[in-house]
Amino acid sequence: MKYVLCLFLASPLVFGKPSYLLIENEVDKALGFKSQSTIKREILNEKYSSLKVEEKFVEHLSHAVHETFHKCGGFFQFETEAELKEFVSDIKENQKKAPKDFWLFKKIDTQTVNPDVSRAVEEVEETNIRSTIEKLSSYKTRYYTHDSGVESAKWIASKWQELTKGRD
Repeated sequence: MKYVLCLFLASPLVFGKPSYLLIENEVDKALGFKSQSTIKREILNEKYSSLKVEEKFVEHLSHAVHETFHKCGGFFQFETEAELKEFVSDIKENQKKAPKDFWLFKKIDTQTVNPDVSRAVEEVEETNIRSTIEKLSSYKTRYYTHDSGVESAKWIASKWQELTKGRD
């Protein structure tokens, strides 16, 4: 009887569907995710670890990142471990190809760039950025296979159509 109980407790009905996360080590460390929800952890490099967690844990993680770091993100979610490993492999390949001085975010010197870019940068308003962040944060998840992920993608598409209306 105790073996049947152990099998039941280890079943997906109890734990739920697993999710595979690529998480920033600083986020993982700061939030202390050593909970029972974490099934498996692997440190990948100085910046990232992978976590296998119950899918229901992801919503708690997202909320904790918002509350603690006042940002979205800090992790990527995958349905399978293979998808996560392929993503990590692609990142490593792209880093090898990137120039040594490549940074994802660079400060734009608006004096030396295209005038159209300068005008666009001048049009940026903090309130618009904040409202976009708030709207995107309102979705339960933006993962592409979830209904709310599809809705968020549609919202983003409509925003881009609105922003590019009348532009070539």
